[in-house]
Amino acid sequence: MLSLVTALALLSPAAPPLADTWTGEMVLKINGKGRAEGTKPSWGEWDINREVRGTITFDRAFKGAGIARTPDSRNETRYETWVSDARLPIKMKVNDRTVIYAPLHSPTNIRHDTTLVNVPPKGTATEDGWMTGKAELPILQIDHQAGTFTYESPRFYTKGYRHFTRKFVKGSPDWVKNKPLVQEEFPIEYEARFDLMQPTEWFKISGKYVPGQKELVLSRKFKFSPVLGASIKDQPLNAEMTLVLKRLTQNFTN
Repeated sequence: MLSLVTALALLSPAAPPLADTWTGEMVLKINGKGRAEGTKPSWGEWDINREVRGTITFDRAFKGAGIARTPDSRNETRYETWVSDARLPIKMKVNDRTVIYAPLHSPTNIRHDTTLVNVPPKGTATEDGWMTGKAELPILQIDHQAGTFTYESPRFYTKGYRHFTRKFVKGSPDWVKNKPLVQEEFPIEYEARFDLMQPTEWFKISGKYVPGQKELVLSRKFKFSPVLGASIKDQPLNAEMTLVLKRLTQNFTN
């Protein structure tokens, strides 16, 4: 089934030529390290280090809205939507360690969980320490009536490695007799936001727009946090994206 964006792009003529684009260099960094206590005996530790880099380019436009649940979405005078004709190449690196010590299923049965995430995957050698991947389905929508733009963030994904160990460290005899649970995964589509709590403002970024504007500043800080269990309050990470989209127009003459 075609997505809303794809269907609208096929049905609506491309307004500007391919020489007319919005493009910008993007850097997303998410990092932080610490320890937090929850309801005793719960505690958690985290060491998060993630970075994504790539060029965001919109090279096709159509009239009308392309973001789901946009009011008056068929109004071709009001909305102008920009999409990418292809998945965009990015590069990513991740080096995470998260530990949770807390009850599970019963207040007296304690588990000790360790999660490791690595991009490039464990055992993969790269020349520069990065793993190549893709950015999928970014959308830039301009609302000429409201004088605003909205950027719907893409998925950033690549190959990764995820290791999970659970030890049954304290509790009833039936609990502690369990052998450690060990899981190893090599996902081919590990997303930059997986295994983290994500703020709603990450998914859609909006700002002011005036006719003829040639630059859109999307650089923002975000409140991502590690996953530490129910009794530990969210712990903020240092998360920031830098991205300035510039409209490039080339005029051709016969």
